[in-house]
Amino acid sequence: ARNIERSGVHFSVHAAYVEWCSKARQLSTAATSEGQVLRDKIAKHVCQHQGKNTDHGIELGYCYNGSPVIVGASSHDDDDDKEPVWEPARHVPSTWPGARAPSVFLANGQHSIFDLFGTGPEYTLVDMSAAGGYAQAFAAAASRAKVPLQTLHLPDEPHLRRVWERDAVLVHADAILAIATGRQTATTITAATIAVKPSVGAHRHFTSTVGAQVHEAVEGLADFQQ
Repeated sequence: ARNIERSGVHFSVHAAYVEWCSKARQLSTAATSEGQVLRDKIAKHVCQHQGKNTDHGIELGYCYNGSPVIVGASSHDDDDDKEPVWEPARHVPSTWPGARAPSVFLANGQHSIFDLFGTGPEYTLVDMSAAGGYAQAFAAAASRAKVPLQTLHLPDEPHLRRVWERDAVLVHADAILAIATGRQTATTITAATIAVKPSVGAHRHFTSTVGAQVHEAVEGLADFQQ
């Protein structure tokens, strides 16, 4: 996952100066010219690698690409619909399935689309088409499957449609987009396309923990952890 990979980058920033200090113990606090040189080196290094504090792309732009409950672009045939380029330090709001729903104020100027989302475990189907066919179809399917769903038919929100660039989206209770129609015309979503969707979890990436750890067996626990 991108956030785990990026945590490895952030960890390496701190690991670097820990190694420098371990090679010359007490030097980092020494009131000498050598100590000052080391402190300046650490300060410069940390200031040049501020991603832990400034990576808005990983904080706000996290995308659940590999989740089995996210239906990606492979489920519709819009060739112009491409996943946005992801940058760790820069957040670009997007309605790509798996992304966080962009906040948009509605035509009344008083409410954000977030104010209308369902509560608790409810999904929200936002339908911006004129006829409202998506809301009707999803409401019927949700009723049959006993899935909690709120439908919003918002045909008179051109700004929302312009920003979101889609006729309809299904939003999880945590404001993550589960399904989105294509940018041009929506097509059907079939079980076959969902079944073959690959999972990014199949690849091994950075992590400082391997396997399950027995909490009581971890050394050096603080008092509040015991």
